[in-house]
Amino acid sequence: MQDIEIKIVRAAFPQELNEEVESVFRKLRFDKFGSHTTYEELRINNFNIRLPARVYFNELTPEELVALDEREYKVLCCYFTRHHNGFIREKYLRKVLSQTSLYDWELPFICALIGEYVVEILEVIYDNWDFVCRSGMARFIEDNPKYITTIEGRIASYWGEYYMSGYPKREYVGFKLKKELRSMRKGLNQVTGG
Repeated sequence: MQDIEIKIVRAAFPQELNEEVESVFRKLRFDKFGSHTTYEELRINNFNIRLPARVYFNELTPEELVALDEREYKVLCCYFTRHHNGFIREKYLRKVLSQTSLYDWELPFICALIGEYVVEILEVIYDNWDFVCRSGMARFIEDNPKYITTIEGRIASYWGEYYMSGYPKREYVGFKLKKELRSMRKGLNQVTGG
C-alpha cells in the first residue's frame, strides 16, 4: 500500500520535489486510506502532474509542522487542499495563500478548488485572486484549457445544485471567479491571436 501511495503523492508534484514529497510522506498517517485514485492530469511548465481528487491522511501535529522546511511545508499544505474534509481544505488553502510567494506547482491545487462546491473556499480564493494571478496563473490556464473549461462547468453545476436559491448568479463568488478565468483566457487569446 505504501509503495502505491508514494507514487500517487509523487505524481501530484514535479519531479524536482521528489525529496520533499518523500520526506513529507514519511510523516503522514493514513486516515481511512491515503489518496483517491481518481485524478486530474495537468501540465505545469512542460511537466505533467496528477492531482488526486481527494486525500485521506490525518493532519500533522504542530510540532511536526514546524519541523518542516519551507518547500516541505508548501508541499504538505498543497496536498492537504485535496483533503476529504472541506474545513481542512480551507485551512490549508489559507496557509498556501498566506505565503509571500507561490511556486508555479502550487497553482493547480488552488485552481482545483475553484471547481468545488464549498463557497467559503471560493471566497478565500476570490479575496486573494490578484496574488494568485501575479504568481503565474495565466501560464497554468494557457497550458490546461480543457481543465479550465471543466472547472467553469463545475462552477455552474454546483451553483445550480447548492446555491441557486440563496445566491443570484451575479452575487455567487463562483461566477465571479469564472468571470476572472474567462477574462484571463480572453487576454491570452488576444496575445496569441487565438
